[in-house]
Amino acid sequence: MAPPSHTTTTTTAITITTTLLLALLLALILPSPDDTLVLAQGDHDPPSWGSPDGSYCGQSGTCAQRRVAAADTSDLYVKGVPSVFFLQFLYVNSTAPSTTSSTTSASYNAVKTAAFYPLVDQYSELVVPGSFALVRGTTSATVAPYVQVLLYFRGQLFKSGPVAWSKLDGDLYYVPARTVVVNLQNGVPISATSLAWSPTDCALSACTCIDNICGSTCSAAASCDIKVRVGWAGTDGNGNILSSSSLDIWRFQNAF
Repeated sequence: MAPPSHTTTTTTAITITTTLLLALLLALILPSPDDTLVLAQGDHDPPSWGSPDGSYCGQSGTCAQRRVAAADTSDLYVKGVPSVFFLQFLYVNSTAPSTTSSTTSASYNAVKTAAFYPLVDQYSELVVPGSFALVRGTTSATVAPYVQVLLYFRGQLFKSGPVAWSKLDGDLYYVPARTVVVNLQNGVPISATSLAWSPTDCALSACTCIDNICGSTCSAAASCDIKVRVGWAGTDGNGNILSSSSLDIWRFQNAF
């Protein structure tokens, strides 16, 4: 067998070197997704489930005012204005009545909701401190809790749809974070599917997969709380391009 030609070896080396240089260049010029994340303001300080404080959004009544503004049918989203999001945790409450809703693969009958106000086109993170205890307490061998996000705009609720958040597979595995993307056209959600989970895939990974995303085990409960990141795409009411969805951590992890 003839030895590999010098040309082939040189070409391979150049290709590898070029790929490494490109990866290094992107790492230098592009911001790290975690560096650009901003914690979204909520109804409480810190955010929590349940009724709003009414004063956390800057001054008394401002949270309610934002929800009133979100019901305005003439309103348009533009960069930098607050939006209204609800993070919902759907689970089975064993003490609840037996009549349940079956809108997911698990029949849940209890919901906890937290409100947040991320700014349009700011890559934001919705976090409920202490929520991992709820995840742990509602996960069994047969039932898993779900999370969904709702956008409130012009008096309508746009839903992401629920995704599983944990799984028992020997150990308890949970979703470290997911990104939901809002698609706008001239400052308005363009359809009922304008709020959607960013695509993920763990088919080729040797991991415990939870709704197409690799789950993790929790070593410190404080760092395992429910985290949903919000990115934006499309155009705002002034025709500006919305680009924060490009900071989605999954895009970076799957780039090479």
